[in-house]
Amino acid sequence: MVKYKYKNETVLKEFVGRFLKALAKRKGKQVAKVLAKDPAMKKMLKKSNDLEKDLEDYFKKKRKDDPAFAARMDAIQSI
Repeated sequence: MVKYKYKNETVLKEFVGRFLKALAKRKGKQVAKVLAKDPAMKKMLKKSNDLEKDLEDYFKKKRKDDPAFAARMDAIQSI
């Protein structure tokens, strides 16, 4: 069975147009609202937030377990 790919060029053009227009007018909140409505973007933002939380937890645990690592991180943060 043949799988057809459906491309709605007008929707894509409208989305990109709104995105660039909002950026050009420095309306970040408006861009965030447009992006927040997209289900794919919601999934990516959730993944991103989950990865950020996991990374923070990893660094906290690593700081507790390895004093040399904690010293290096403190040195980096002082820069």
